[in-house]
Amino acid sequence: MIIQHITEKFSPSLRNIFVLYMDSPFVYNRPVSGRYFVGRKTECTVLTNLLRDGENVVMYEPPKSGKDSLLQQVFFNMKLESKQLRVVRLSLLNIRSVADFCLLLGSEILKINGSTPEDYTSMVAEYLSGTHFVFDEQEWQKSGRILSLNWDIDEEDIRAVVSLPYRIAQAAGVRMFVCIDEFQCIMLTEDGDLVCNTMRDVFKMRSPEDRQAAGYVLYGSQVNAMKEIFAHRKLFYRQVERVELEPIDSKEIVDSVNRGFLASGKVVDRNLMSGVCELFHNNIYYINFFASICDSLSRGYMMEPVLKEALDCMLAIHEARFRAIMTDLTTFQVGLLQAVIDGYTRFSSTEVIQRYALNSSANVRRLKDALCKKEILTFDSEDNPHILDPLFEYWVTKYYFDIQE
Repeated sequence: MIIQHITEKFSPSLRNIFVLYMDSPFVYNRPVSGRYFVGRKTECTVLTNLLRDGENVVMYEPPKSGKDSLLQQVFFNMKLESKQLRVVRLSLLNIRSVADFCLLLGSEILKINGSTPEDYTSMVAEYLSGTHFVFDEQEWQKSGRILSLNWDIDEEDIRAVVSLPYRIAQAAGVRMFVCIDEFQCIMLTEDGDLVCNTMRDVFKMRSPEDRQAAGYVLYGSQVNAMKEIFAHRKLFYRQVERVELEPIDSKEIVDSVNRGFLASGKVVDRNLMSGVCELFHNNIYYINFFASICDSLSRGYMMEPVLKEALDCMLAIHEARFRAIMTDLTTFQVGLLQAVIDGYTRFSSTEVIQRYALNSSANVRRLKDALCKKEILTFDSEDNPHILDPLFEYWVTKYYFDIQE
C-alpha cells in the first residue's frame, strides 16, 4: 500500500524508473548474501576458519566495501551447518560514553537470548549479579533498552558485560558471535582506552571453552581511526586477527553485472564494464549503484552515452558531499591532495614543497595526519598514499582540479 501510494504521485516516466529500481538485480542499499554476493571466496574461507577456531576478528575498510555483506554471507553459511548459532549485531555510531556502550552491548546480547521481561530479569540476576546493571521494565517499554544502571559504571561492570557472551553461550549450549560495527567510535567516549584494555584482558583470559562458545568481530569504516587502535597502538595485541578485504576480481564483477542485465533483456559491452570497474576500483557498491541507474535508463543494448549519463547521475547525488569535503580543507591540505592526484608519493622533497606551496617538511607531516584523520587518505606500509573513496577521487580530479585525461 505504501509503495502504491508513493508511485501514484509520480508521472508515468518516473513511475517506470521507480519500478525498475524496485525490481533491479543490482542491490546496493543493503548487505547481501546468496546469489547477490559476488567474489570474496578467500575472505569467506579465512573468516569462517578464524571464527570456527575461536579467534576474535577485526576488519577495517572504507565505507561500502562489503564488510556487512561478508559477515552476512559467512553467518548464512555457518547457520546452514549448525542451527545453534546466534549473532549479535550493534553499531557504535551514536555512542559517546562508556556507559552507553556497555548498556547497548549488554542489551543486544540479552535481546538475542530472551524475549520477555521475565527472561531479562532472570538473566540479569544470573549473569550480572554484583554489577550496577539492572533490568528496569518501565525503561525497557519506553526505549527498548534492556539494561539500565543504578550507579556510575566501573571497570568491573565493563568486564562483566564484555564476558557476558561466553557465559550465556556456554550455559545455552550455542555458539554466539558479537559483531560491533564502527568500533572506532569507542575512542570518542570519555575513556576509550579503559574499554579497549578491559576487552583485551577479557580476551586474554578466555578458556578453551570460552573460545568455542563465543567470539567478537570488531569492524569499522574509518580506516585510519581503526588502524590507530589496532595497528599503531596495538591495544588488542595478539587478541584479534585482521581479515583484509582484497579487491574483487574484475571478471567476476563484469560477469555478475552482465547476468543482471541479461535477466531484463539488456546487454552491455564487456570492455565498457571493465572500464567502469577500473573507475570505481572494483568497489561493488558503487558498481551496483551505477548498474542500477544504467538499468533504469536503457531498454536494450547499452552504449557509452548511457553509461556517461549514469555516471553524471551518481556525481549529482554525491557532489554536495564532495564539495563539503573540499570546503573543509585548508589551502595547504588541498595542495597535498593535489600532489597525491598528480602521482607524487614523497612530499618532503624541495620540488614538491615548492610546487604545491606546502611550506615545509614538518608541515607535510601535519598535513598527512590531517587528511588521514578526515579519512580522505590512507597510507600503506610503504607510506604510499591512497584516496579512500574512488568516486571522490574521480570527482576531485576531473571537476575540482580540472585534470582531463
